[in-house]
Amino acid sequence: MHDKNNSAISEPDVVADAANSKAAGKSPKSKPQDTMNELEREKRRRKEERNEKRRAYAKEKKDTIIYMGPNLPGGHAATGNVYIGMPTHLEEELAKMPELTSLFIPVDALPGFKQELETQGSEAYRLYQSIDRQILEDAKEMYKNKNKNGEVVVDV
Repeated sequence: MHDKNNSAISEPDVVADAANSKAAGKSPKSKPQDTMNELEREKRRRKEERNEKRRAYAKEKKDTIIYMGPNLPGGHAATGNVYIGMPTHLEEELAKMPELTSLFIPVDALPGFKQELETQGSEAYRLYQSIDRQILEDAKEMYKNKNKNGEVVVDV
């Protein structure tokens, strides 16, 4: 092996450098991963910031918003329902699943958000799928707790 000055570098020197890096708590391969983790954290922080702005916008303003999440049980909200301000009849559902507020968006943001919903792996796509799974699990749990007469049994 040769360094920049074309002088020979022995194999033990390379191994010693790698050992020194590990002893110092550094891994020669960890730098790209650390950078990737930092980028991922920054990306998540920005998305959460955008979602927070959407929630604040929908809460404060009595502007026209549209629900772009999965249909909620009982017909409380369906994909594409339009509201003037955040709907008050959904307070119970929003308390159980606060992430639902991220799926109420200003109507003028619909085209971009719709595209994000259709992009597998995007934050909106994952959120929609997560809420959809949660609704399905809740429905299965409720069905499991019915007695022979079809009445829901609630454990107290």
